Amino acid sequence: MPVSGSFFDTLRDAARMLAGVLLGDAVGGYYGHQFAQQYPPSTWFE
Repeated sequence: MPVSGSFFDTLRDAARMLAGVLLGDAVGGYYGHQFAQQYPPSTWFE
């Protein structure tokens, strides 16, 4: 059943990509928040 096999492969890849995006958002949001506290946007262009 190559059709269902490739379908599940695609589904698994999509799930892995989605998990990576969500994880990246969480990590990036956390570090972005830390960075913004140390260097608020108002100090970027001084």
